[in-house]
Amino acid sequence: DLAYQVPPSALQEIKSAVDAASAARSAIGENCGTLGYLVAEIFSGNANYIASTVYGSDSNPVLDSAFDFPVRYATVGVLGAEESGLSGRPASTLGDSWSYGAHDLTYPDHVLPNLMLGNHDLVRLGDLLQRGRIAAPGDAEYWTRHELMFMVQAAYSGPITRYYGEEIGDELPGYAQRVTNNCANLGLCDDHVARTSAKILGVTVAQEELSNDQHALIAFHQELMDLRSLYPSLSHGTRQHLYSDNDLYVDLKTWDDEEIVFAMNVSDQSAPVQIRDDLF
Repeated sequence: DLAYQVPPSALQEIKSAVDAASAARSAIGENCGTLGYLVAEIFSGNANYIASTVYGSDSNPVLDSAFDFPVRYATVGVLGAEESGLSGRPASTLGDSWSYGAHDLTYPDHVLPNLMLGNHDLVRLGDLLQRGRIAAPGDAEYWTRHELMFMVQAAYSGPITRYYGEEIGDELPGYAQRVTNNCANLGLCDDHVARTSAKILGVTVAQEELSNDQHALIAFHQELMDLRSLYPSLSHGTRQHLYSDNDLYVDLKTWDDEEIVFAMNVSDQSAPVQIRDDLF
């Protein structure tokens, strides 16, 4: 958190210490704490700023990963609404140079950005869908939009993070319609409204306390994570953008001899997608 306040030299020292400790644990056969993964939070939609602050260069690397705010904002802008209220962006926004395209144009080769859709400083997806007057929990589209956002994340090469509550489409009832001048005193400002109590199935809530839609969304999330584990091109593969317009977004993911096409239609009308053989 607030990684921009830490000098790059200090981040390098921290990373070296974590790498060394992780390697030592791995050497003696420990299975816990051997990854040594650090992810920075640079709260910005500017890929150049993120890169210059915590990534360094391939010849002088700092950290390997930071939260991918540009792709997060693009995804939410296409499928939901940003905190500013901006919504209805064309599907092609995902491939713009400031968002997904920044991976190739801006970031050094050694980095693996981490795609999250929400965090403790952002408004929950469920509340953003309502703020944008797109859908409410009683609408089928509310759950479909969550599924599409999860699909974008599942097809993302690199680490991903699920913020608690997203897996059940959680929201703060009434927040999207609430406007107050003393939001800080009430704990209802945008930058902390998502810090609600976790609803963890079997821990803090019972089976019957979640709706059928919430159970279905959990199952969908689990199915996507199983597919992501089964097909490494989704999590590790190179990404070739094939096509996008207002409604369609199509990528080719490749890992070794495995090729998977990720095609998303954000409209409510069916659309044929034909992939030319010479692309493979």
